[in-house]
Amino acid sequence: QTSVAPQLPVTYVLATDPANEQTGLVDQIAQSVEPDDAGQPTVLLLASINHQNLSYPRPGARATARIYCGRRPLAYVWLRDLIDAARSWVRF
Repeated sequence: QTSVAPQLPVTYVLATDPANEQTGLVDQIAQSVEPDDAGQPTVLLLASINHQNLSYPRPGARATARIYCGRRPLAYVWLRDLIDAARSWVRF
């Protein structure tokens, strides 16, 4: 796992309390994507959260999270690999 600096904001919902959305800060993100039990791609991460906000804390409870990574132009997001390759071929 790699550390995240600066910490990215994350919102998450616990399966044991789906009505309440919680917030936290991402501390570490796994370097690989792995399938979950249903075959969906998942990335494991560690986040700092406020445990006092948890209504029904249960060990092993599943959570669904959204990480705010910032804003980029749509063309850059879709074509960034091509842009990076072009930069490596041509020196400016």
